[in-house]
Order: sequence, then C-alpha cells, then structure tokens
Amino acid sequence: MYTYGDVKYDADIIDRAFREYETYINQVQEKISTFTKSTKDIITNQVHGHVNVGKYGLILNNCQDYVSNILYIARRISEKERIPLILP
Repeated sequence: MYTYGDVKYDADIIDRAFREYETYINQVQEKISTFTKSTKDIITNQVHGHVNVGKYGLILNNCQDYVSNILYIARRISEKERIPLILP
C-alpha cells in the first residue's frame, strides 16, 4: 500500500503502472536518441537546458506530469481488471 495524504493506493497496481510508464519512457528515449544523432547540435542550441528526454523535463514533463501519468496508467489498469486502485 502506498499513501499520499489520506489516500491509500494499491501498491501492486502502482508498481505495474510505474513499470509500464518506464518502458514507454525508454522507448521514447530510444526514438529521440536515434533522431537526434544527426541533429544534436541544432536541438541543443535551440532548446538548451529546457528539454530532458529522461523522466522529467522542465517544460515538457515535470515531476507532477510524471506522477499524473503513472496514476493515469494505474487507473486504466484498475478499471480494466476491476481491482480498486484506492483502498479503504
């Protein structure tokens, strides 16, 4: 069980959502890495320090987005499998 304030979440569902999101992020990183090999200098000069293709970026995917995305996936898993995400 994970808690956030007074809300208790099913740890198994959150962990599965985390792994699914990490897999997605890794796939995106691979695609971006392949694309930027030839354009790395141009992209670095245009958006220096503002884009991070890892877990977080200042503009595109901050830590709040990261948590929100994991919770979205967890809700989807919960609904699909009819297992409550939020525990009593």
